[in-house]
Amino acid sequence: MNRLSIGSWMQLPSSSVAEIMGSAGYDWVVVDIEHGSITINQLPNLFRALELGNTLPLVRLAQAKPKDCKQALDAGAGGIIAPMIESAIQLESIRDACRWPSAGTRGVA
Repeated sequence: MNRLSIGSWMQLPSSSVAEIMGSAGYDWVVVDIEHGSITINQLPNLFRALELGNTLPLVRLAQAKPKDCKQALDAGAGGIIAPMIESAIQLESIRDACRWPSAGTRGVA
């Protein structure tokens, strides 16, 4: 089944804007912490506001580092966009940081 998926990007660190975006009918919204002024610490509130409208919260990381992947997922991201991947090894490291054992290295508790 082919289904069109419509989303948007957000660069403002405002849960009110996130709530509006979440209720606008998008399937997903990417919270951009690479180019926007949003920090990792602000993600949980932004993600909760997006989810009020049943919108999948995604995040574009500032750097493609396993630690950043884990923190974004722990904050509630439904998926990540990792910028500036420069090698297969780096890609595998990011992939593994996003997956639970035994498929990956993401920790629990």
